[in-house]
Amino acid sequence: MAQSTVLEGAVVVVAGGAGRVGGGVVQAALDAGARVVIPFRAEDDLSHVPEHDRVELAACDAADPHSVHSLAERLGAVDHVFASVGAWWQGEHIPAIDIEAWEDALATRLRPHLVLMSGLLPVVSGSYTVVAGDTLEKPIAGAAATSVVAAAVLGLARAAAVDVEGPRVHAIILSALDETRTPATVGAAWLALATDPSAPVEVRV
Repeated sequence: MAQSTVLEGAVVVVAGGAGRVGGGVVQAALDAGARVVIPFRAEDDLSHVPEHDRVELAACDAADPHSVHSLAERLGAVDHVFASVGAWWQGEHIPAIDIEAWEDALATRLRPHLVLMSGLLPVVSGSYTVVAGDTLEKPIAGAAATSVVAAAVLGLARAAAVDVEGPRVHAIILSALDETRTPATVGAAWLALATDPSAPVEVRV
């Protein structure tokens, strides 16, 4: 089957689709014929979202369970989900990071993954993919919270892969790539996972 129609008629939710990495998945899904739903908050920059008749912007706060459950109920059924949420965090070294900073990192970077997975998995029939940076394996000085959250996101995917019946759960572990290559590289990796029932839980790109 040609790539241009491999996901024809499928509904793909891309959380973080307005961002650089998520944008690569949006384009890959569109190129494959899917309908793409992009959850967004009022403060999100949507200037890079492509204008396309198969792109739907859906107001939704990924950190709010009620908001995510409402989106799931409205969509009713979803074929695939890709979640790239949570910004890079770099600041103090561990001895200088206060507990409030740790709590903020978890609340703004890990909580959305937990809420999205809990709310959307029940309506997903195909695959659910998260993305985590390889700082979980290659920590960077001053970016401890980023490493901790990335490790937790990978752990969540690993647990869900054996804990959930039905949809396949995957994790893309993203290495530091040239920025001009990252979106297309992640998009291609996601498409391979979404369309291959025998794909591994984890892939590195």
